[in-house]
Amino acid sequence: MSTGRTHSSDSDQRSQYLTRRGLLGAVTAGAAGLVAGCTGDATTSTTTTSSSGKSELSFTSGPSNSLAFGMGNALAAVVQDNSELTVNIKSGTSGQSIALVGRGETDISFGTTLVGTRAKNRTGLFSDVEFSQTLLQLPSFYFMKLGAFVDAASDVEYFGDLAGKSLGPGPSGASYWDVWEVALKKALNIEDLQVENSGVGQLSDILSSGQATAVGGPILSNNVTPGFMQQVLSQNSVRMLSYRDETLEAIGGDSKTPLAELKKDTVKNIDEFTAQGDTAPTVSANYVLWTSDAVPIETIYTLLKTSWENTTALSNTHSAFEVWTAKDWYMRNMTPEVPVHPGAAKFLKELGVWSDEYTVGSV
Repeated sequence: MSTGRTHSSDSDQRSQYLTRRGLLGAVTAGAAGLVAGCTGDATTSTTTTSSSGKSELSFTSGPSNSLAFGMGNALAAVVQDNSELTVNIKSGTSGQSIALVGRGETDISFGTTLVGTRAKNRTGLFSDVEFSQTLLQLPSFYFMKLGAFVDAASDVEYFGDLAGKSLGPGPSGASYWDVWEVALKKALNIEDLQVENSGVGQLSDILSSGQATAVGGPILSNNVTPGFMQQVLSQNSVRMLSYRDETLEAIGGDSKTPLAELKKDTVKNIDEFTAQGDTAPTVSANYVLWTSDAVPIETIYTLLKTSWENTTALSNTHSAFEVWTAKDWYMRNMTPEVPVHPGAAKFLKELGVWSDEYTVGSV
């Protein structure tokens, strides 16, 4: 959803990441197979039964080669092993998946609180998308620490140096871009940035070929470096870009762009850092799960309660779920701007983390 340019021949795509048609049509519709044989400590694994009539949920969870998709499959496997609920995973980018929830074409999606709020308020690309369901919020899914890399021999050191140059931020429709774009607008005139959309698996190639001056996106997702980013770092000699002090001050003053620190020793194969010291400043894109008023209370409650009671199994299946073992994680990424699904509110109140600044939606 960029206002930067791309090389698309469609003139509408030169001014934004997704047209309305692209927002709705680019999701892969076929459900993917669930991960079988979830491993977990049987002594910590409990079974939860849903008393609702809805025994299956569809979850559109990331492109098929993404960390989000892997997490979705792990969640589906653990929930299926420990309750009567089946979660069917589909692939699709987060912005598109939120639109599908509003259209009643998937039960659950994931996406940043910024994009979800825009969808709820029907602004931006969601302004003329017809919703048949009311969008409701679920707890935290993951966070992304966003960063970008250039060839280590490049003279580009700061994001502001990318004016007149190109950035490959991954696929169109990824809702972390909306957060990142807000931050980048504080570093440079976004119209001077050429955006090179590509699949995440192509980031390494477009950097090494010179198709993009810089490439980036999630360096850490729930403290895990995604495989495609590991590929960028292992196949190229890179410098991690930083923000100038005045840009960091502007970013830090905007609630849409929460700042985070990246410990330099947590990510391997970064050859150079522009930032000094032991940490590098990053922008965090905070993701929650999304659903609608069409999904029954007990179905959502069963999904969340089963996940909480089997966090050991989840962590054993996918390391990105380790943060789910802390009670305060569940509301950490949420926003008071969107009502919470009553099944999620029931779970959060039982967990003892509910805040009255949030409202409960209706189903």
